[in-house]
Amino acid sequence: SINMAGCKATFCLLIFAIISRFPLFSSADEVLGCGGYVRSDVEINYSNVGIKLYTKQGNLKYETECAPNNGYYFMPLYDKGHYILKFLHYLTGLPSTWLEF
Repeated sequence: SINMAGCKATFCLLIFAIISRFPLFSSADEVLGCGGYVRSDVEINYSNVGIKLYTKQGNLKYETECAPNNGYYFMPLYDKGHYILKFLHYLTGLPSTWLEF
């Protein structure tokens, strides 16, 4: 069974987590990308954290998971534009726990 109190605490920590991301600028023969690290003040299982990349219109472009050992993620971007990153804890899948920026 899932400890919902623990999950809620984890979600709160994810909401206030320090998220770093860095766009990679490239020439025509290189892939653009967005990546970074999910960080938390308390120990969390990073393999339960997923990241989705959406267009401004709400279309899902890419989905990935954090590296289980350090919270690193990377997503290739094939088209330049404005995107929304959303973070989800897989144990409950509640959309209200997404981070947007």
